[in-house]
Amino acid sequence: MNAAENKLFDFKLKVIVIGDAAVGKTSLIKNFTKGLSAFETSTKATLGMDIFTVPLQISKINKTQLNLWDIGGGSRFNDLRTTFYQGTQGFIAVVDVTRFETFKHLPTWIKEVEEILGKRIPGNILANKSDLEDFRTVPYKEIENYAKRQNLTYYRTSARTGENVNKSFTWLARKIYKLLVGAPPKIGVS
Repeated sequence: MNAAENKLFDFKLKVIVIGDAAVGKTSLIKNFTKGLSAFETSTKATLGMDIFTVPLQISKINKTQLNLWDIGGGSRFNDLRTTFYQGTQGFIAVVDVTRFETFKHLPTWIKEVEEILGKRIPGNILANKSDLEDFRTVPYKEIENYAKRQNLTYYRTSARTGENVNKSFTWLARKIYKLLVGAPPKIGVS
């Protein structure tokens, strides 16, 4: 990004998107940044990380750029994540509701973020692949209860249908923005 492009935004927010491999992190990000037509039934695993940027109009007076860091979920990237997490202002933890082990690993992902950053940051938990109801193995109530205990916001999402994708990403960006400018965020759960 050159100096002129850098001045286009009053705020740049960094959000990491975390979770096990194949939970739908990349598909959710592409849905949010490029629209529903960007959905692909098969995607390649993220190697290390990818960065997606999207401009957001969060306030009437400030222009905001949301930088989404799509973090590879494979264990071979464990050592790299320390570097990728630096400067993060929020996180989105993704669970695949058709694979219970992705929910069991959720506390490990969130703890890793807190340990690397040395603090709690705003976050969402996305129960992804809600369109695959017949294959669901994770009770939504368990995810919701975990989110409440962790003081995190929870959304049921589907990268395929777009359910709650824009709402969840935008809500987190607004929460981070409001923390930066000092206004209390409005809390909501979907």
